[in-house]
Formats: sequence, C-alpha cells, structure tokens
Amino acid sequence: MSGVTKHIYEHDIRDVVSMWTKQLKEIQSLLPQKYDNNDIIDLLKRFYPHEWKSVEIKYSYYKKKDTFLKKHFGKSRYCMPKPEILIKKVPLYQKIVSSKYKENWNNQYNDANRKESERALWTKRMPKIQRIDEKINAALEKTQQVTPSFLDELIGLYERKNTTQKDRLYILCELKKYYSIPIIEFFFKLNDTELNKQLRYEAFYHLQSFNYQPRLRRQKYMHIHTKNAKRKAFLKNEYPYLNFCIPQNPKELEYRINNSKEQQIKEFDYFISHSSKDYVFVQ
Repeated sequence: MSGVTKHIYEHDIRDVVSMWTKQLKEIQSLLPQKYDNNDIIDLLKRFYPHEWKSVEIKYSYYKKKDTFLKKHFGKSRYCMPKPEILIKKVPLYQKIVSSKYKENWNNQYNDANRKESERALWTKRMPKIQRIDEKINAALEKTQQVTPSFLDELIGLYERKNTTQKDRLYILCELKKYYSIPIIEFFFKLNDTELNKQLRYEAFYHLQSFNYQPRLRRQKYMHIHTKNAKRKAFLKNEYPYLNFCIPQNPKELEYRINNSKEQQIKEFDYFISHSSKDYVFVQ
C-alpha cells in the first residue's frame, strides 16, 4: 500500500512542478532589474495566491502524515520540502536565478515593458483570483468558524463499527456546519481512507468548496484494515456501495432533532430559528 500512497505523492509533486513552470513563464517579464529569490516568490504569491497556498496545504498535509508514520513506525515516508525549498527544483526557476540569466536580464531590462506586462497579467489574473475568493467566502458563510466542544465525541460516534450509513451521513452534515483545522483534517482523512463511496465523495466535495484541491482516491486502492474474514468481506463487497438519501421533509428533520445521536451530544448557547429567506439577515 505504501507504493500506492508514494505514487500519489510523487504525482502531486509533478503537478506542482508543472504548475510552477507555467506560472514562472508568466511572471518572467515582471522581474525587477535586479532581483533575488524572494522577488520571484513574491510575484508568484501576488499573481497566484491560491495556487501557492495549495502547495502550502500539501506540505502541511504530508508533514502531518510523516509525523504519524515516524511516531508509529519509526521513519518518515514523504519528507516533502517547504514550498520555498521545493521551487528550487523547478528547472525554469534554476535558470532564472542563474548568474548568466540575471546578467542578461539586467542588460536588456526595460521598465516600461515590465510595467505593461504587469498590467496585462494582473488584468488576466484578477478575475480568477476574485472568483476563487468568492467561492471560499460563500463556503465560509455557511459555517461557524469554531471548533465545537463535542467534536471528538462526534468523530468517535462516526468511527464506531455499529454506526449506520444514515447516521454517518448526518454526522458529516453536522460537521459541515463548522470550519476549523481539526474538522478539515478529519475530512482529509475521510478522503484518504473512507471505504464508502458516498461518504468519501461527501468529504471530497466539501474540501473542494474551500479550494483545498484534494486528490480523490480510487476504490481499488482503498486498504481494508481488518483480519476478521467476515468483516473484511463486508467492507470489501457491501460497505463501499451503501447509500442513503436524506429525505427533505419536516418529519425527518423533527425526528433527527429529537432522536439522533449527533444532536443529543450537541451543546450550544443560542439557537436562532428563522426562515430561509432571512438567511442573509441572520448572517
């Protein structure tokens, strides 16, 4: 299984290098007459802020995996460099920071051309940056940006063997109401390890709504962690295909509020009852 996960990591790194190569071609003409490594990175962060952040997220993601592996198995597997170090492996970056390239750039530098290129690229990039900002803000508006006190209990309830598909789906709906690092990490975990297709897709699309750009695992690469033959057969042949559609009616809502386990463990200070048409006002 380590070969599969290592392959996914290597695929991620190739994607990052390819992305940076395209971006470096765009910002080459924007470099000042005399520049250093920081100037290049600053331009990437300015014109491709979400793309740079996506690499930082990948770094944190694989660093957390390595911490777990080193703690439980004694060694790391990925050892992903920080973005500022990783970019030095891009061939075009190496060319741009070379002494010969810097000398040629200094001799042929034209400030008017640089400013014109900067205006043109910003005109091209600004709508895309704003579109992603709006997407993230729209997702954040639907959440409370806190870590609920009952989070661990809720996750524990999800991970019980006897928790039904219906209950797991409702627990995910409950977790989607909150936005915090522990919750996002839990959704990344589901995206990596959840055997059930419906639940894994729920985690995948939720992460996408915040522009995290997760990589969806294929079913054939999902690993079953059990030695019990009967349970292994269930997890391989039945559990991945379980599906539940939440009924959109008042009776179902009333039942969940009064009887569901995830509602019974909740704690809150205020409850605001309102019509959906007043959503913006309540926000």
